[in-house]
Amino acid sequence: MDFKITPIDNITFSQKQERLFEEKLSTKLNPKNKLYKLKDMVNWADLEARALPDIQIRQFGRNKKDHRVMLALSMLQAMYNGSDSFTEEELKENIYWQYFCGYEYLQANLDVSEATVRRFRNDSWRRRVLIEILKELLGIGLKVGALKKKTWNR
Repeated sequence: MDFKITPIDNITFSQKQERLFEEKLSTKLNPKNKLYKLKDMVNWADLEARALPDIQIRQFGRNKKDHRVMLALSMLQAMYNGSDSFTEEELKENIYWQYFCGYEYLQANLDVSEATVRRFRNDSWRRRVLIEILKELLGIGLKVGALKKKTWNR
């Protein structure tokens, strides 16, 4: 009998399997943490569609980086006013940053480097990405009451 594994919704069977001896980050982390809460407030699909409508990242011998991870890193870099080096180190060391970037499990060997962060930030469309990230953050701030609308109507 031949078994054929086919992609389901562009996700291969092996990616859909749970990791047997690992807990998901969502069960390990404090749900009261600001990044934990913020992750669920961001409309990632909408943000990606607005910020990266015509961007196609091609793979030339390197691992293709997920748009979601790179958008989240750009958002964190803007929020914490961090350098590319700081952003790379914090992603590798901070479990809340990994969770915010969309990882379900703790990642010990991330292949996101300082150069990857810099290239994503320095591309010609970076201005549109940053504007959309700031719009998303301001919208969330207004929704949760951290900002008042009259402050931004000047």
